[in-house]
Amino acid sequence: MLTEINFDGIIGPSHNYAGLSRGNIASASHAGDVSQPRAAALQGIEKMRHNLALGLPQGCFMPLDRPDAPWLAALGTTPDAAEAHLRAQAWSASSMWAANAATVSPAPDSADGKCHLTVANLVTMPHRSHEWPGTLAQLRLAFADPAFAVHGPVPAPFGDEGAANHMRLCSGHD
Repeated sequence: MLTEINFDGIIGPSHNYAGLSRGNIASASHAGDVSQPRAAALQGIEKMRHNLALGLPQGCFMPLDRPDAPWLAALGTTPDAAEAHLRAQAWSASSMWAANAATVSPAPDSADGKCHLTVANLVTMPHRSHEWPGTLAQLRLAFADPAFAVHGPVPAPFGDEGAANHMRLCSGHD
């Protein structure tokens, strides 16, 4: 028997509207707006509690460590010394979008009968390019069962946004 689990990312205290996703209309139109991460996190928790009250399986991803000082160190700078655009990318809380966490290959579609999760690594967006190690660690924890196979990212030139833009088309879902 297969069970569908809804996952949400908890919004962390570094959530902001820095307009980091070039070409994304929502990102651009809200750039510079004041964010309310505490209120947003509480709304997300309320939504997850509602799902649980309905009897729906619910999982969550925790906020990643921010700022990402090791990423900045790899770029030769620190959170305090980084230029403003790099600092904003190091503080990015975009991992809250759980749909961008991984591409999921359902067990019925896999030759080995396991559900496969491949962590996303959207290398074309600097603020997303460094979130995959933290997300991978959480995926390995959440799906540490033999029914699942959790994979690292695809090679960098083939950056993957995750399941946000994927859809499963099939003749039946049973």
